[in-house]
Amino acid sequence: MPHSPQWHILDNEFATADAGLRPPARRVADGARRLAIANLDRADPPGYTPGGVPRLADFNANLFRITPEPRMPLIRVACAADGFDPSVHPIQWRLVCRHVLCRHVDVGGFRYRAASETFELEWRGESRAPDFTVFGPDCTYTYNDDRRVLGGHGLLMVATRIGATTLCDYVHLRVSGTNPTQADVFAYLYDALAAHDANVMHMARAIFERDSAINQFASQPQRAAAMTFTRRHHPEAMQPECRVRFDWPDDPPGFPVASFDFGIGLSQFRRTNGQRICADLVWDWRENVRLVTNQFLKKLARKTVAGMTWQHLALAAWASHHGGGDAADRYARHLLLSDEGARISLATMPAAPRVASLDSATPLAPPACWLV
Repeated sequence: MPHSPQWHILDNEFATADAGLRPPARRVADGARRLAIANLDRADPPGYTPGGVPRLADFNANLFRITPEPRMPLIRVACAADGFDPSVHPIQWRLVCRHVLCRHVDVGGFRYRAASETFELEWRGESRAPDFTVFGPDCTYTYNDDRRVLGGHGLLMVATRIGATTLCDYVHLRVSGTNPTQADVFAYLYDALAAHDANVMHMARAIFERDSAINQFASQPQRAAAMTFTRRHHPEAMQPECRVRFDWPDDPPGFPVASFDFGIGLSQFRRTNGQRICADLVWDWRENVRLVTNQFLKKLARKTVAGMTWQHLALAAWASHHGGGDAADRYARHLLLSDEGARISLATMPAAPRVASLDSATPLAPPACWLV
């Protein structure tokens, strides 16, 4: 018996979609002593409830963007600090960013279940002056550094402890992403594959040369997507096509590109049922490129046979990377005709060319308790 289009969606329950950051209690004054963030917008985001996730396109004025390199944005902080000397009682700052990403995962048989991923990262430091720049050249870190990136909803907090008294203030901010250029991606691959033969680098670059627009981040809100499941998706011979709408909690503009079935970023690296994904894959395009490159390098190693030319190895590895069949062969031939593909040598490759995976970043140790 034919099923309805909604048969493809098992549930739409995104249980943790609104599990956001909970602001600390503000205490900006104690007698003559005062500590407050003076230069940033102190308003809550529109529609925000404490502990929730602000998903509207509108926010307050505290909008920042990760740079294309990528690096976290410079955040200038000017504090009203009265009744105490920051050189004696330093101002402690803490930035926490969280992103709750909601999409559907394929559980098999072209059926999908709602799923969420929560990413959180924080940075801490101190300043002995009332004005300072988080992620600036003179930024003093006590936890994390400027090598890691994460966007989403952020809380920027300042605090100082004077005797038994702790003063604390905070503001909400939103950190979105900036797409890299193809030149950025190629430069990353040049450095990452420096120990490999140049032909391997050209093979990897060709994969990312296909698209003129390299989009890790979306320019518009991401709210829903429609998918048509044709007869090839259905075991029942009489089943008509199903046009299915996938809805999820909104992502604002500038957030990572994610398909309805958890394809992430410029490579559309896909989360599968039961597999988690990391924050770097979603917010750091370098990790997105690294993972896809590693997948390709594994295919390359399996296809390596003594006596092959570099071009024959490239065609075999590209086709395997794309899947198989006629479509994969066409994909491989298309890459060979690209600018990077045309640079691959017709010479016979060495007996054992270097094919080594690119290393990931060292994991962070968990932070200690903050003073608030």
